[in-house]
Amino acid sequence: MKKIVLSVVFLLFIAAILSAGVIDDKDRIKSAVAKSFDYEDGSSTVVKIYQRQMDQYPDYVVFKYVDVMNQALRYKKAHQNEEVVVRFAMYSLSSDICFYFDEADPKYGEITSEAIPGKTENILESLVRLAKNGVKVDFVVQSNVTAKMEPYLGERCIADPSKKVSDLLTFSRVMWGGESEQQMHAKFITANRILDDSGTGHSNVVYLASHNIDALYDNFYKSTQERAQTGILILGNQGIFDAFNKYHQLLAQNVKDQKNFQEEVRAAHKAKTLNYVDKYFHTHFTPVLSVIEDDPFSPDSYSPAGPKESAWDTENNMFAKYMEEMVHSEPGERLFYANVYHYKTAWSDLFGWKLFKALRGLYFGKKYDNSADCYTSDMQTKDADALKSKKLKPDKKSPLVTKWIIETSTSPHRFSNDTGFRKGMDLISGNKALYYKADHKYLTHCKDVLFSYMKDGARKYVVISGSTNLKRDGNANKANASVAILENEADHAVFDAYKNFIDGIVDARK
Repeated sequence: MKKIVLSVVFLLFIAAILSAGVIDDKDRIKSAVAKSFDYEDGSSTVVKIYQRQMDQYPDYVVFKYVDVMNQALRYKKAHQNEEVVVRFAMYSLSSDICFYFDEADPKYGEITSEAIPGKTENILESLVRLAKNGVKVDFVVQSNVTAKMEPYLGERCIADPSKKVSDLLTFSRVMWGGESEQQMHAKFITANRILDDSGTGHSNVVYLASHNIDALYDNFYKSTQERAQTGILILGNQGIFDAFNKYHQLLAQNVKDQKNFQEEVRAAHKAKTLNYVDKYFHTHFTPVLSVIEDDPFSPDSYSPAGPKESAWDTENNMFAKYMEEMVHSEPGERLFYANVYHYKTAWSDLFGWKLFKALRGLYFGKKYDNSADCYTSDMQTKDADALKSKKLKPDKKSPLVTKWIIETSTSPHRFSNDTGFRKGMDLISGNKALYYKADHKYLTHCKDVLFSYMKDGARKYVVISGSTNLKRDGNANKANASVAILENEADHAVFDAYKNFIDGIVDARK
């Protein structure tokens, strides 16, 4: 009897350990999951995941930017003598989108195109409200922003009338150019202090998301905005907070010089002074270190096309790092989920092509390289015949399970049914026009990639999320920020939240 009681107690103890990570989220803007990551020194990092399906309102993923601002302001009002600093980076922003910002309003968190004094405000007005009440604000935005900040800068501060908004708010417009490779594409906000809805104070706050702050039309999202979105709130991690602030500083110092920004970021990567990594987290800032390698294929032949930049940096590029780990992982099921706005596998994009080759190699149980028996230059009929002649079959010992939601791909034919590789994938879309047609029910703007594989005798779970798409220029040229969250067999609630989100979109389409 004693043994039975002890066994029950032991099982309850183990269950308590396994469930200890998930915590109760008391904030008014609810997350999909909230989890505490605990360290041996007694510190902990809290992560909250925000997700928005196509028809879900209010859109809390985008509103969370404002919610973080409000919580920073709440802390400032409660601690007037302490410095509160908010740093914000945004790719696309319009003053035509307004938020119900008053926390006493039952519509708090809702979005509208209507400007109602005292009830709604655009994001620029939110930033000004912070500065007028004594919060220091450092704001960096892509040059294509349609709104003007300058008219607000001369207003007097409420907390200290001797100061103007311009004394506390720094506004920098990135002037790199209009081409895709010249984008400041990051979307994140940091705050050194906040006071959450339960009255609990938090330090070292980072929120990053896939969501831009675009205009509304007819009080509703236009079709190009009506997409799935995700965001991550990170509380209490000094290393992640410092890394994002340093990256923001590099942006602010180089708003007129992209080349110098790229050189400084790459130098920081090389010196290992930018990215933060611990047992649970790994930051991802672009551009990564340049990786030049020979492209084995060209559009018209199998002959080498010469050296190209792939951005396949397996130390600083999280997509490459964890794909490499999965390629060299131990026997067992390998899982790869991608819910991304843009994946590029054209000849000009050696990064996307190498990612595709790695997946195809895993499917057929081969390491990815340039050998003709495993990889071919085109995914058309001639390559299907080549695969048949080699009698390539899926790897049953370590199967690859994939699921995709891709809004735009430059080479959807690479996922052709004829190769056999397509049959091992649950591909939702490689081309918006072909698969989504006109209903726009399954569009995505997410940049979420999931890995799961065996390492050191245990299953590892990895989620990468932020602003980085799966293509070369997004990793090698633009400004982007993402985070990898690392979990294990005992507790992978964050991974499950992302996986369930993707499964939900897939199931809705069936």
